[in-house]
Amino acid sequence: VAYGKISLSSAASTFLIYSLGLGMMTGILSLRIFGNERIIFWREAAAGAGMGLSPLYYFIGKNIVEVPRLFMLTSVITICFYPQVEPLCNIEKFLVYAFVMGFNMSGWAQLVSICFSKSQAQLVMVMLSLVCMLYAGVRSPLSSMGSVPYALSWISPNRWMIESLFLCQAHQLGPVFRLPPSWYNQKSDGSLVMSLVALSYNEI
Repeated sequence: VAYGKISLSSAASTFLIYSLGLGMMTGILSLRIFGNERIIFWREAAAGAGMGLSPLYYFIGKNIVEVPRLFMLTSVITICFYPQVEPLCNIEKFLVYAFVMGFNMSGWAQLVSICFSKSQAQLVMVMLSLVCMLYAGVRSPLSSMGSVPYALSWISPNRWMIESLFLCQAHQLGPVFRLPPSWYNQKSDGSLVMSLVALSYNEI
Protein backbone atom coordinates (compact mmCIF):
# COMPACT_ATOMS: atom_id res chain seq x y z
CA VAL A 1 0.00 0.00 0.00
CA ALA A 2 1.33 3.45 -0.88
CA TYR A 3 0.92 6.35 1.55
CA GLY A 4 1.03 10.00 0.56
CA LYS A 5 2.32 12.87 2.63
CA ILE A 6 -1.19 13.90 3.68
CA SER A 7 -3.35 11.62 5.80
CA LEU A 8 -6.90 10.70 4.93
CA SER A 9 -8.22 12.69 7.89
CA SER A 10 -6.53 15.91 6.73
CA ALA A 11 -7.08 15.40 2.99
CA ALA A 12 -10.44 17.19 2.87
CA SER A 13 -9.09 20.28 4.65
CA THR A 14 -6.02 20.34 2.42
CA PHE A 15 -8.09 20.07 -0.74
CA LEU A 16 -10.41 22.78 0.61
CA ILE A 17 -7.54 25.27 0.85
CA TYR A 18 -6.39 24.30 -2.63
CA SER A 19 -9.88 24.73 -4.06
CA LEU A 20 -10.20 28.18 -2.48
CA GLY A 21 -6.96 29.41 -4.04
CA LEU A 22 -7.78 27.85 -7.40
CA GLY A 23 -11.32 29.23 -7.40
CA MET A 24 -10.31 32.77 -6.50
CA MET A 25 -7.49 32.93 -9.02
CA THR A 26 -9.38 31.51 -11.97
CA GLY A 27 -12.51 33.45 -11.07
CA ILE A 28 -10.90 36.87 -10.71
CA LEU A 29 -8.76 36.45 -13.81
CA SER A 30 -11.83 35.38 -15.82
CA LEU A 31 -13.75 38.57 -15.07
CA ARG A 32 -12.17 40.20 -18.09
CA ILE A 33 -13.58 37.67 -20.59
CA PHE A 34 -16.86 39.54 -21.01
CA GLY A 35 -16.54 42.41 -18.57
CA ASN A 36 -13.96 44.33 -20.63
CA GLU A 37 -15.91 43.90 -23.89
CA ARG A 38 -19.45 44.60 -22.74
CA ILE A 39 -19.80 47.93 -24.56
CA ILE A 40 -18.15 46.56 -27.71
CA PHE A 41 -20.53 43.59 -27.73
CA TRP A 42 -23.58 45.83 -27.31
CA ARG A 43 -22.44 47.97 -30.22
CA GLU A 44 -21.71 45.12 -32.61
CA ALA A 45 -24.72 42.99 -31.66
CA ALA A 46 -27.22 45.85 -31.76
CA ALA A 47 -30.00 45.69 -34.32
CA GLY A 48 -29.09 47.64 -37.43
CA ALA A 49 -25.38 47.73 -36.62
CA GLY A 50 -24.63 45.72 -39.73
CA MET A 51 -22.13 43.44 -37.97
CA GLY A 52 -24.40 40.38 -37.78
CA LEU A 53 -22.80 39.24 -34.53
CA SER A 54 -24.51 36.20 -33.03
CA PRO A 55 -24.55 36.28 -29.19
CA LEU A 56 -24.47 32.47 -29.03
CA TYR A 57 -21.49 32.10 -31.34
CA TYR A 58 -19.75 34.97 -29.60
CA PHE A 59 -20.20 33.22 -26.23
CA ILE A 60 -19.00 29.85 -27.55
CA GLY A 61 -16.03 31.40 -29.33
CA LYS A 62 -14.89 33.32 -26.26
CA ASN A 63 -15.03 30.18 -24.13
CA ILE A 64 -13.13 28.08 -26.67
CA VAL A 65 -10.38 30.70 -26.80
CA GLU A 66 -10.17 30.70 -22.99
CA VAL A 67 -9.68 26.93 -22.68
CA PRO A 68 -5.87 26.95 -23.29
CA ARG A 69 -5.40 29.87 -20.88
CA LEU A 70 -7.43 28.15 -18.16
CA PHE A 71 -5.57 24.90 -18.70
CA MET A 72 -2.20 26.64 -18.36
CA LEU A 73 -3.35 28.51 -15.27
CA THR A 74 -4.71 25.44 -13.48
CA SER A 75 -1.62 23.46 -14.50
CA VAL A 76 0.73 26.02 -12.96
CA ILE A 77 -1.25 26.07 -9.71
CA THR A 78 -1.41 22.28 -9.58
CA ILE A 79 2.27 21.76 -10.37
CA CYS A 80 3.17 24.10 -7.51
CA PHE A 81 0.72 22.49 -5.07
CA TYR A 82 1.01 18.80 -5.92
CA PRO A 83 4.65 18.16 -4.82
CA GLN A 84 4.07 19.93 -1.51
CA VAL A 85 1.19 17.64 -0.56
CA GLU A 86 2.07 14.42 -2.42
CA PRO A 87 -1.47 13.02 -2.63
CA LEU A 88 -2.04 9.45 -3.74
CA CYS A 89 -4.21 10.62 -6.63
CA ASN A 90 -2.05 10.73 -9.76
CA ILE A 91 -1.28 14.13 -11.21
CA GLU A 92 -3.24 13.50 -14.43
CA LYS A 93 -6.51 13.10 -12.52
CA PHE A 94 -5.55 15.99 -10.29
CA LEU A 95 -5.13 18.22 -13.34
CA VAL A 96 -8.46 17.12 -14.81
CA TYR A 97 -10.35 17.88 -11.59
CA ALA A 98 -8.56 21.24 -11.26
CA PHE A 99 -9.37 22.21 -14.85
CA VAL A 100 -13.05 21.29 -14.51
CA MET A 101 -13.34 23.41 -11.36
CA GLY A 102 -11.40 26.27 -12.96
CA PHE A 103 -13.71 26.19 -15.98
CA ASN A 104 -16.72 26.18 -13.67
CA MET A 105 -15.46 29.19 -11.70
CA SER A 106 -14.69 30.92 -14.98
CA GLY A 107 -18.36 30.53 -15.90
CA TRP A 108 -19.44 32.10 -12.63
CA ALA A 109 -16.99 34.93 -13.24
CA GLN A 110 -18.46 35.54 -16.69
CA LEU A 111 -21.92 35.83 -15.18
CA VAL A 112 -20.67 38.19 -12.46
CA SER A 113 -18.87 40.39 -15.01
CA ILE A 114 -22.11 40.75 -16.98
CA CYS A 115 -24.33 41.52 -13.98
CA PHE A 116 -22.03 43.91 -12.12
CA SER A 117 -19.79 46.84 -12.95
CA LYS A 118 -16.04 46.37 -13.21
CA SER A 119 -15.43 47.94 -9.79
CA GLN A 120 -18.01 45.68 -8.11
CA ALA A 121 -17.26 42.44 -9.96
CA GLN A 122 -14.00 41.66 -8.16
CA LEU A 123 -15.57 42.01 -4.71
CA VAL A 124 -18.58 39.91 -5.74
CA MET A 125 -16.29 37.21 -7.14
CA VAL A 126 -14.26 37.04 -3.92
CA MET A 127 -17.48 36.74 -1.90
CA LEU A 128 -18.78 34.05 -4.25
CA SER A 129 -15.53 32.07 -3.88
CA LEU A 130 -15.85 32.22 -0.09
CA VAL A 131 -19.49 31.12 -0.22
CA CYS A 132 -18.56 28.17 -2.43
CA MET A 133 -15.86 27.23 0.07
CA LEU A 134 -18.20 27.51 3.08
CA TYR A 135 -20.76 25.19 1.47
CA ALA A 136 -18.25 22.65 0.19
CA GLY A 137 -19.21 20.25 2.99
CA VAL A 138 -15.86 20.17 4.80
CA ARG A 139 -16.17 22.51 7.78
CA SER A 140 -19.92 21.94 7.98
CA PRO A 141 -20.78 18.35 6.94
CA LEU A 142 -23.51 18.01 4.36
CA SER A 143 -25.52 15.83 6.75
CA SER A 144 -25.78 18.69 9.27
CA MET A 145 -26.74 21.39 6.76
CA GLY A 146 -30.22 22.83 6.47
CA SER A 147 -32.18 22.65 3.26
CA VAL A 148 -30.97 26.01 1.91
CA PRO A 149 -27.23 25.50 2.62
CA TYR A 150 -27.48 21.96 1.25
CA ALA A 151 -29.06 23.29 -1.94
CA LEU A 152 -26.23 25.84 -2.24
CA SER A 153 -23.67 23.05 -1.87
CA TRP A 154 -24.91 21.54 -5.14
CA ILE A 155 -23.75 24.61 -7.09
CA SER A 156 -20.41 24.82 -5.27
CA PRO A 157 -17.63 23.63 -7.59
CA ASN A 158 -15.40 23.31 -4.52
CA ARG A 159 -17.60 20.55 -3.15
CA TRP A 160 -17.39 18.41 -6.26
CA MET A 161 -13.65 18.82 -6.71
CA ILE A 162 -12.96 18.04 -3.05
CA GLU A 163 -15.19 14.96 -3.18
CA SER A 164 -13.47 13.75 -6.36
CA LEU A 165 -9.96 14.25 -4.94
CA PHE A 166 -10.92 12.66 -1.61
CA LEU A 167 -12.38 9.58 -3.30
CA CYS A 168 -9.31 9.33 -5.52
CA GLN A 169 -7.13 9.50 -2.40
CA ALA A 170 -9.19 6.92 -0.52
CA HIS A 171 -9.32 4.46 -3.42
CA GLN A 172 -5.53 4.23 -3.43
CA LEU A 173 -5.42 3.07 0.20
CA GLY A 174 -5.49 -0.54 1.30
CA PRO A 175 -8.74 -2.37 2.08
CA VAL A 176 -8.26 -1.81 5.84
CA PHE A 177 -8.91 1.90 5.41
CA ARG A 178 -12.10 1.31 3.43
CA LEU A 179 -13.82 -0.97 5.97
CA PRO A 180 -17.10 0.21 7.52
CA PRO A 181 -16.87 1.80 11.01
CA SER A 182 -18.80 -1.09 12.58
CA TRP A 183 -15.86 -3.38 11.71
CA TYR A 184 -12.77 -1.44 12.76
CA ASN A 185 -14.31 -0.04 15.99
CA GLN A 186 -14.65 -3.50 17.56
CA LYS A 187 -11.63 -3.42 19.90
CA SER A 188 -13.20 -5.21 22.83
CA ASP A 189 -12.99 -8.75 21.45
CA GLY A 190 -9.26 -8.97 22.16
CA SER A 191 -8.45 -10.06 18.64
CA LEU A 192 -4.93 -9.12 17.57
CA VAL A 193 -6.08 -8.61 13.99
CA MET A 194 -8.89 -6.29 15.07
CA SER A 195 -6.54 -4.34 17.32
CA LEU A 196 -4.06 -3.84 14.48
CA VAL A 197 -6.84 -2.76 12.15
CA ALA A 198 -8.16 -0.27 14.69
CA LEU A 199 -4.66 1.05 15.37
CA SER A 200 -4.00 1.46 11.66
CA TYR A 201 -7.24 3.35 11.17
CA ASN A 202 -6.58 5.66 14.12
CA GLU A 203 -3.22 6.62 12.63
CA ILE A 204 -4.74 7.92 9.39
